[in-house]
Amino acid sequence: MIDGKALKAGKYSLYSIPGANGWTIILNKSWNQWGTIYNQKDDVMRIQVKPMQHALTERMTFTINKSGEVALLWGNIQVGFMVK
Repeated sequence: MIDGKALKAGKYSLYSIPGANGWTIILNKSWNQWGTIYNQKDDVMRIQVKPMQHALTERMTFTINKSGEVALLWGNIQVGFMVK
């Protein structure tokens, strides 16, 4: 489950579309690729998340806590979603 939506177990690539008022997090079934190769028809799930201000993080960082909260930290922004 990703933010309450069912997702079949498997491997996925993760993309994001950042915005000032919200980000779109995309899980795509084409996982064995590199760089900016992207085909929207292979999207499995899209979720909307709210950006929050965060202390400066120079490298894109992902954190996962025991409750299942995943956070993406990049620059001075944090976005997150829940995995169960």
